Amino acid sequence: SSSSNSASCPDADAAVDGSSSSSRTTASEGLRGCAAIAHLAAGCTAVSLPAKLLMTYKTAAESEFGAVLSRLGLDPETLAVVWTMVERWDAESDARPFWQALAQRFSTGLSVPEPLVGLMRGLQEHQEFHRARQHVRQQFEQLQQIFQVLLTAYTAHLQPQWFNEAAYLWAVELWYAYAIQVRDWLESSCGAGRGVVGCSLGCCLNGDAHAIRVGAC
Repeated sequence: SSSSNSASCPDADAAVDGSSSSSRTTASEGLRGCAAIAHLAAGCTAVSLPAKLLMTYKTAAESEFGAVLSRLGLDPETLAVVWTMVERWDAESDARPFWQALAQRFSTGLSVPEPLVGLMRGLQEHQEFHRARQHVRQQFEQLQQIFQVLLTAYTAHLQPQWFNEAAYLWAVELWYAYAIQVRDWLESSCGAGRGVVGCSLGCCLNGDAHAIRVGAC
């Protein structure tokens, strides 16, 4: 789609060698998305990214910090969230352009102010948001001991503000709302058949977590 009010916004891939795209990220009326800059035939490659920029549960677990989290007994999803809370601030991360291009606030049903959620009272979505928000906040409370252990063990490298509730919600929203479901991905990366992947620009291709075909380069 196109809009006379649309304008280019920072593209996470533009600063990364090896990436190419037939689209660009745009901002229109406060929303971010992806707009084609050329005709896209069915089945053609819309976005090409270096494989090193695709972040999976395995990516997180096999990283240096992920190994520390694994020893703490975190499940794959929780490990990926906590890894993200630290990784996004790593100045030497290969995905630094991705982290810098992301919104500072996602404002999904998990983090919008309670009065706004209350406006949907009586709707099924209100109940779903309420349950999800309660579940995430319970998880955050359960992780307090883990956060304290990490801050005590790595005082010189980690900062307390990386582990507050806002930072936790940001990472949760990134994985649960902005990551994409992929199929035909390398089995060694995501497991058999299908997996959750975070990748720059990819989260702008569709507002829902539809499955798309991806390959490695």
